[in-house]
Amino acid sequence: MINLNKKFLIYGYGISGRSIEKYLYNKNCNYNIYDDYIKINHNKAIRKKNLLNNINKYTYFIISPSIKIEKSHFLYKYKKQILIDLDFLSLEISSQKILGVTGSEGKSSTCTYIKEILSKKYNVEIIGNYGNTILDKKNLTNYLSKIDIFIIELSSYQLDKLKFLRLNYALITNIFSDHLDYHQTLTKYISSKFRIQNLLYKNSNLYLSKKLFLKYQKYI
Repeated sequence: MINLNKKFLIYGYGISGRSIEKYLYNKNCNYNIYDDYIKINHNKAIRKKNLLNNINKYTYFIISPSIKIEKSHFLYKYKKQILIDLDFLSLEISSQKILGVTGSEGKSSTCTYIKEILSKKYNVEIIGNYGNTILDKKNLTNYLSKIDIFIIELSSYQLDKLKFLRLNYALITNIFSDHLDYHQTLTKYISSKFRIQNLLYKNSNLYLSKKLFLKYQKYI
């Protein structure tokens, strides 16, 4: 479990970085912000030299899912301490059920179709790679109390880094050759997709087509 009393570095100040900053601010957490490319006019911003000199003071490094931490990157030795914004949802979920959806194509459409069906009976929200963020809501607890089911669209980038969030159900739509500039090989890309099953609670279900099962059963 994430300890909010520790010190955080937000690495990258894009949409997810700004969202998680609001969350940490609302939780009165100790954090700094760093971005390689954006000049941040903020009292929590830190310069790279200062960051490198004090890097051991940080317990967690929160990064944008699309950032690849290679061996040459200064955060590589801290990979076990790297989180993404969705990890923090694990601290806020209580009775809500979570369905994770991944795949090369059709993730957003699949999430939408599932929501249309489930919304006839439940209060459903789609988040994740779908584009919606919720952590920066001011009254997050009140908001969550109105949701029965979260559908989370998960990219291979997110699945590569997600550590704490757990799923009640997982679905893989399909797998085609994609994002090889990031994953380097098709085998690594396929493995990243099937990593979704590692996020399932015990005795929870992974859903995929018979065709996918027969083709990739060695990954299950």
